[in-house]
Amino acid sequence: DEYGEVVSELVLFLSGRGDELTKRLTARMKRASSEKQFEEAATLRDRLSDIEKVTQRQRVLSARLVDRDVVATARHAGYGIASIVRIRRGKLVGCENVPLEFSPETSDGEIREAVLKQFYTVATDVPNEVLVHGETPGLEEVAAWLTAAHGHKVVVAVPVRGEKRLLGEFAEQNARTALRRAFDSRRAPTAVIEL
Repeated sequence: DEYGEVVSELVLFLSGRGDELTKRLTARMKRASSEKQFEEAATLRDRLSDIEKVTQRQRVLSARLVDRDVVATARHAGYGIASIVRIRRGKLVGCENVPLEFSPETSDGEIREAVLKQFYTVATDVPNEVLVHGETPGLEEVAAWLTAAHGHKVVVAVPVRGEKRLLGEFAEQNARTALRRAFDSRRAPTAVIEL
């Protein structure tokens, strides 16, 4: 039972529902304190403190408590990076950068379509909305497939203005930064180049 409770709390935290977890832990801490289980109460207090530290560092990306993923890509020659920014309850909870290899003739839209199909084939946490930065073919098919596969309506769209467009630009910048880092790590050190 204890193990199940810990797993349940971890799932809440990782899915961006830290507020709900905080309420649960606070109630348990008060109950432990009133029952004079002070060690348990202290452990819960420390856990609450840790959660508070982590959630303070989370960036709020939307005033609305929405769950969405934002997908963008960056490329150079036959190499690229797909960045999947995960937003849960309006907060940035994670970002996955996936390396890509493709032929130079492959269009950006085809790359994004392939990323969507491959990434969400294995993804277990699919939000109600997936935003894609840049024109991408086959979005209606991807949305229908995700809706059928995950048992809830999933909208896949290309935002053109407003907050959603800015989120797409944020994801694209993240992909460009990751691509630059990947190439920097492959470059020979300055001393070797000078030699």
